[in-house]
Parts: sequence; structure tokens; C-alpha cells
Amino acid sequence: MEDHSRREPSKKSPILLTLCFAYIPDFSTDVPPYNHKIFDNRKRQHKPSRTFLKNEIERRKPSLKGYKIRSTTYLLQMMGEDEFQLPHVDMQYLRRFISNYKAGCARSIVDADTAASTTPTPVSPRITMDDRLRMIEAFLSDEAKTRLASTQAKLSRQELDARNSEVAENDYFETVSKVFNDETWNPSLTSLPYLHPDLEVARRLPLKEYRTTRGRAKEKYQEMLGILRK
Repeated sequence: MEDHSRREPSKKSPILLTLCFAYIPDFSTDVPPYNHKIFDNRKRQHKPSRTFLKNEIERRKPSLKGYKIRSTTYLLQMMGEDEFQLPHVDMQYLRRFISNYKAGCARSIVDADTAASTTPTPVSPRITMDDRLRMIEAFLSDEAKTRLASTQAKLSRQELDARNSEVAENDYFETVSKVFNDETWNPSLTSLPYLHPDLEVARRLPLKEYRTTRGRAKEKYQEMLGILRK
């Protein structure tokens, strides 16, 4: 068998598959795993190459060079004749190739099925203007103050003395996020047309898709402070 070791894998596989059609009994790519839909782009590769068969026969038997190209089926039959049989070591290589190739196709199917069944990570909704206004209302709300006070009532004297610490700060933003995410909390927006066009119409600010966390609440708070300090 001609040495194809220097060929790229993408070019070597179709040649070896063609040899499998000629030398592996009852070999077919019309059965699993080769006929799976993910290999539709390999349909040509998974069929025997008439050009390769003709060139291989002419290489081994130069006297046939120049003969009119016959059908692929006829060329495969010629390859099966005694004078074109492969040495034992080449047949071992061919059987090893098709075993590995078949296993690789099976793995590709499993990987494709796994990818198709994997639920994509949901994309977090982007914050809207109404969400921002609701956040501001949550920062200023009596509900946040009441919930924070009820939380502090459970603290020890030492913990209360530390209310200006980072722990107390996190308690505040945690409380704000709970108020914001509460579906029953439905603040009203006062009409402030001279402040911003989006504030022209008085309306309710119900909870929509966006949800906040302690970290997000703190981040938005710092953003607002940065704007006010400009």
C-alpha cells in the first residue's frame, strides 16, 4: 500500500475509507455511526473515490494506464483480485484505522447529543429605566428602613456599635435588594417633567424581569453617588 503518512488527516481518511470499501468485507458507510446526520458534510468522504481507485490500480499495474475510467463498482472488484491484494501488515493497519475512525464517529455523536441536550445558561435581563427608578425608591423607602430596623433589633450591643462597619453596610444593601425583589412592593413615581423626560408621567413601578442582589444594589448606589458628585 502506498505511504500516505505525510498526507493531512483530512485528506488521508477518504483514501483509507476507499480502501476499506475494497478490502474490508461487507464494509458500508450507510449504517451507524457513519450515516448520522452530523456527518452530512462528509457524505462525499464516506463514499469510495473512483479517481483514487483508478490511480491506485494504474500505479500497481502500469499496463492499465490510459484505460477509460470504469465504474466505481468495477474498480472495487478489480482491487479485490489477487494481484491487488494488500500485505498482511497493511491489512492490520487498515483494520486499526477503521476501528479508530468508527470510535471517533461514535464519540462525535455523543458529544453532539450532549451539547444539544445541555440547557443554555439563561441571560440575566438588562436593567431598564423603570428598574433604576424602582431601585432609587427602594433606597429611600420606609420599607427598607423598617426591615433594617427589625434586623438590627436582633443584633447584640457590640453588633449595633459596629453599624457603621462594612457588615452594617452589607446589611443595608441586602435589605434594599429584598425590598426591590418583593413582588408585593409597588412604589409610585411622582411626575417630575422638568427633571427628566422619562419622569414626565406619574406611574407605578412594579417588579418586572430584573432582580437585584446585595452586590448589585451596592454597585448601583455607588454609580448614583458618582453621578451626583460630578
